[in-house]
Amino acid sequence: MKFGFLYCCIAVVLSGCSPLNASDYALVIGGGSNPQMNQLTIEKSVLHFQEIWLEQHTSDTLDIYFSDGDNPARDVQLLPENSVIPPAYELLARIFQETEGLHETYRNHGIASVRGAATKKNLLNWFKQKGAKLKAGDRLLIFVAGHGDQVEDSSIPYETKLLLWNDESWTSSEFAEALDQIDPQVKVTLVMTQCFAGGFANVMFEGGDPRQDMTSAHRSGFFVTTHDRPAAGCSAEILDSPYAEYQLPFLDTQSVLPDRPEDESQADQNHDGYISLQEAHLFAGKVLPTIDVPVCTSEIYLQRFSTDGLENIDHWRNLAKGPLLNPRDHFSELLNTADPSRRAVIQSLRNELNLMQQDVWESLLTRLSEAEANVEAAESELDDADIDLEDTSEPLRATVLTRWPELNGIWNPSAHRIIANEGDAIAAAIKNHAEWEEFVASEQIVNELANRLDKLDAEHARLARLKWQLQSIARAHNLPLVAPTKVVHRYREMTAQEQQTLSSED
Repeated sequence: MKFGFLYCCIAVVLSGCSPLNASDYALVIGGGSNPQMNQLTIEKSVLHFQEIWLEQHTSDTLDIYFSDGDNPARDVQLLPENSVIPPAYELLARIFQETEGLHETYRNHGIASVRGAATKKNLLNWFKQKGAKLKAGDRLLIFVAGHGDQVEDSSIPYETKLLLWNDESWTSSEFAEALDQIDPQVKVTLVMTQCFAGGFANVMFEGGDPRQDMTSAHRSGFFVTTHDRPAAGCSAEILDSPYAEYQLPFLDTQSVLPDRPEDESQADQNHDGYISLQEAHLFAGKVLPTIDVPVCTSEIYLQRFSTDGLENIDHWRNLAKGPLLNPRDHFSELLNTADPSRRAVIQSLRNELNLMQQDVWESLLTRLSEAEANVEAAESELDDADIDLEDTSEPLRATVLTRWPELNGIWNPSAHRIIANEGDAIAAAIKNHAEWEEFVASEQIVNELANRLDKLDAEHARLARLKWQLQSIARAHNLPLVAPTKVVHRYREMTAQEQQTLSSED
């Protein structure tokens, strides 16, 4: 059986040995919470998924809930090529610090055959009416492309939420409750790329609460980043980089097209002729130049039930049936026990970060501490620069408002008439002001500092990825030494599900 698959916030269900009458289904949840949050790349991701899925499955196996559904209203934000703004409007936006949305425009989405809007009511109905009818052995893929956020003052640790249309939200614990309506023998795998996506890994626990027991359901998932980090992506313009977002390398490795770029073919680290979901996930973690720190359910499981051999070591040594390994003292030994894909990620990140010395762990911790300090300092510097920019823009605004006081009210009809009739005079008054050059210099400083902060965040993320992978290898090695047999067995079931492909021969 061929099984096609996809991206941004996504859940997948796949099985290596399923009953002959098992079926594959996909549920797509896409779009932002409103038109201003429904960027073009979100729509493109859903379209890409739809194309891949329908290459291998009939349309009745795919349900898409996207933004406002079949409403013809303009709901997708995009940045037109060669957008031209009248000089007076652009200059006024700059000195009033209101450039957001200046160039963007909107159109209706172009996704065919949507089932409805991505609202909580519609999605809960899907789980009640269709999800509940899935049978043991079926595979469900839930693909979600959109935005996420943290849950403030939650009683559940690490709880995050998915943002839905009409400014609604769906918490990870509520999502777990919806999944409970599905037969536990249906294999569900999540691949999610929204901010703070890692909180949804906890759907493997009862009620989505990591303090509770494991659910009996077969759930695994891949997440763009941890529960406490924002994610890269979601842009109103087409991104030039082939790896600008997590879903791009992840999905590209799953393409059924015969011509695949050589670097993507290298994602098949065990050389079995297939690129598993886990290999795709780890490949993305290796090539992404972004702020993302991808995680998967098996790694979160290990964090709960095993040890990296360094934290709370006295407790774990009392439980251990043998010597525990840790990434500080047993780096080479642990690297040899890692699966090929994880080993490739570690070696690539080591090379990229120039961490090839023997004391990798201690050097990594030092670099991480330095990176955190650099990010904090850059944030403070940017805050100060924003204040300076505000100070330098104030005299320009005062001059404009003294001559054209109507411009103080953006909805004043006289303001737009004045800009239309006296735009050249307004532009000249701004550019000829004695403080103009200082304002431009302040703008440039803010832009440079913002770009620098992005690079520092990305460097910190690469260091955090390396630390996470080293800890995961240690925890995987130590699990049989500290955990009951049933816990080890469940881990192996989970990793087996993660090692399926999107295009599997059953």
